[in-house]
Formats: sequence, structure tokens, C-alpha cells
Amino acid sequence: MAKGKFDAEPTKEFFIHMLTKDIPLERAIIDLIDNSVDGAKTVMEKSLAEIPYSSFRIDIVVNENEFIISDNCGGFSKKAANEHAFKFGRPTDMSSEQGKGLVGRFGVGMKRALFKLGNYFVVESKCDADHFIVEEDVAKWQDEVGKWEFDFHDVNGEVTEEGLHSPLLESDGTYIKVTNLNDAVKLDFSLTSFKNRMISEIERTLNYTLESGLKIFFNKIELKSKPIQLLVSEDLKPYYFTDDISGVNVKIFAGIGEPNPNLAGWYIYCNDRLMVERDKTNLTGWEGGKNYYDDSGVQKFHNKVAMFRGIVFFSSDDPTKLPMTTTKWGIDVNSTIFKETRNKMIFAMRSVLTDLNRLDNAEQRQFVVDDSMQVDIVAYQQEKQDLTEEFKFPIIKKRDFGDDKALVSYRVDKDVLNRVKKHLKVSTNGDAGEKTFFYFVEMKELNYE
Repeated sequence: MAKGKFDAEPTKEFFIHMLTKDIPLERAIIDLIDNSVDGAKTVMEKSLAEIPYSSFRIDIVVNENEFIISDNCGGFSKKAANEHAFKFGRPTDMSSEQGKGLVGRFGVGMKRALFKLGNYFVVESKCDADHFIVEEDVAKWQDEVGKWEFDFHDVNGEVTEEGLHSPLLESDGTYIKVTNLNDAVKLDFSLTSFKNRMISEIERTLNYTLESGLKIFFNKIELKSKPIQLLVSEDLKPYYFTDDISGVNVKIFAGIGEPNPNLAGWYIYCNDRLMVERDKTNLTGWEGGKNYYDDSGVQKFHNKVAMFRGIVFFSSDDPTKLPMTTTKWGIDVNSTIFKETRNKMIFAMRSVLTDLNRLDNAEQRQFVVDDSMQVDIVAYQQEKQDLTEEFKFPIIKKRDFGDDKALVSYRVDKDVLNRVKKHLKVSTNGDAGEKTFFYFVEMKELNYE
């Protein structure tokens, strides 16, 4: 019986199309930023001296002719380039050069981004003694059947060939430049609206990285962190839970913020990288949306509970344990770690929603806002350490609200307020405000007019 083999090797054109077709341009760019952030984390971990996040900088340049991202975040060695940076997929026997607490997991981010952006790229890396450049015309590489390698040339002691990229890096870091941009990319890069959207996307996705001090510049504009804020007062404390599950640390915060349906919902991070934001679907325990799981018994989202905010942090030294999808823009619904965490999220959400549903109107919701302060809840817990698995909500005296009642709110010095509360023998800011108001009314005999 005659035997033979049929060629099943994929064409590069098909491979590139499948790799890039489902990822939005903004997310492909953030994949490249992730690599720089991971580099900074690796440098900090392996350094004998303490290096602050503020020592690292990432610069992004976007225009109709080119895309450039450069950093001083340590670069990657030739060994790392061969093992994973230019390999399609991440091998299981990774080298020890990689740091801990990263988000790079599947080994496709940089290649996918380069192919998504354009047809000619330069990657220059300097890492300790290694300094090399990869320069590739994608169309020519695509035509080279059976060749899946990328050529590189050493910078150290070598003369750059005429017409090729001249080395730019003087310190350890990475420089990436993409030209001959794809038509859709060129169009987006010409739009101010895209650039503004890109800035907002980076600031939201990497808000806790930015808050740690790492600097990111987009077309020379320094980006700012946008941490999620929750309301806190003496009588209002968010729910807080933390535990380690199979090598992953989990932190859950559930509480309230200002009434805003556009900000309400769950936010989920993996190693400080935003994966899910403002989710109000079955994924995070609400009723509604695609049914990933059995009904949790929690209500559908309604504007009446638009104050709800939930934040989940998954952290692990090993990114393969994190419950994120291959695109790093979603949660793996089959993850056992996420399923266990989701049960806790539902418990916390029920507690918060029960109290929010007791508020009858906008005036009562505004009363809670005015009697509280907005805080970055992560920094707050690190400093105060006073949050527990019990959600604390102020008592609302509904008799104080109605057509003949008006809300009075103002801000005063905290130290003076605490002395006033001690003198009046009250515990809440609202009671202090009420007693001082009526004290003034009685002193001026205004209730007799």
C-alpha cells in the first residue's frame, strides 16, 4: 500500500490574517506597551538595588507615516528574542530571564501588533551585552516559503549597512518602528478622535501602572492615571476580601461611587492590567447579557443602582495562572479561579445592591455622596487597613426627605468637625451638620418667624 504525506504547513498570509483580524488597533498597541511594562518589572525584580517605577519611561509616536514605541525598560536579550520574543507562541520551558508578575502569556503580542500596524518594521533591543536589530519587509518575508525565522544583525562592533536602520539606543531598552502602514491604520492615525481615544484607552487600561510612577508619553503628552474611586465615610465602608487561590492572589472591593450608569459595574484586573471594565452582565453575576453561567439570582442592572462599583485584582508571579483570555482583553469563563472568585463577587454585590435599592430618590443618593469622600480605594486600604468582608452603609432617615425638605451640604476642616462631633456627642457627619444647623436656627429664633 503506497504511503505519502500531504503538506499542511500554513501559509504566512493566512497566519498573519488570522493572527490580526480579531484584535482592535488600540489593543494591539497596548500589547506593545505591556511588553515595555513587563520589561520594567523584570529589571526591578532582578536588580540588587531598589529601582522605583518612576525610573522608567515609554514614548509612543503616532502619525500617518509611522508608529514608534521606545523605552528604557531593560530591553530583551538575543536568548529571549530566540526563545519567545520572535517565536510564534510561548514555549513551556521559558528561560529565567523573565521576571514575575507580568501579563505576557501566550507569546503573540509583539508579532501580532507589528503585522497589524504595517508592512515594514524595525526592532532594536539593548540588554546588557546584547545589542541587535531586526529589520523586516513583511511582504518579502511573507513570500519566503518555509522560512519562519527573522534575521538580525549585531550592533556591537558592526558597521550598519547602507539603507538599514542605524542604532539609536544608548541604554538598555527597546525601540520599535513600523512604516508602510496598513491603509486602515494610516486612516486612524490621521484622526484626532482616534488619538484621543487611544490616550483614554491607555490611561484606563494601565491606570494602576501609571499610578505606580511609570511614565508613558503619547505624542509628547504625558498620560495620567485614572484610578477607580469609591465613596468612603465613617458610616460607609466598601466590602473587601482577599485570598490566595492556586497561586493567584485575589482582592475584591465592592462599594459605591457617584451615581453614573456609564461608570457602574465590575472592573477586573490581572497583574494590574485592566481586562474587563464596567461589566453589568452574567459574566460578573448580574442578570442579563450572554449566559456564561447559571442565573445568580442578582437583578438586572438598573439606573437606580448606578452607584455600584466592584473591583477585582488577580495577581500572580506566573501569568499562565491568571484567568485571562489569549487577547488579554477578557476573562476566561472556564477558569476555576474565576468561578470561585465570581461566587464571592455575587455575595458582595448582593450586600451592596440591597442597601442601594433602599434609596428612594436622587436626593437620598446625593445625600450619601455629600456625606462621603471619594478615594482611590486601593491606596486607601493600604493606608487604613480598616475594610472587612462586611459592607457598611449609612442609615438614611427617610422622614428627612420630602417635598417640604431640602438637602444642605458643605465641606469643613476635618479636625474642627471631629471636635464638633465630640462636643455634640454624635458619630456621623450628618448628625453634626443637623445639630449645628438647628443650633443656629434656635439662636437666631428663626423658627418663630
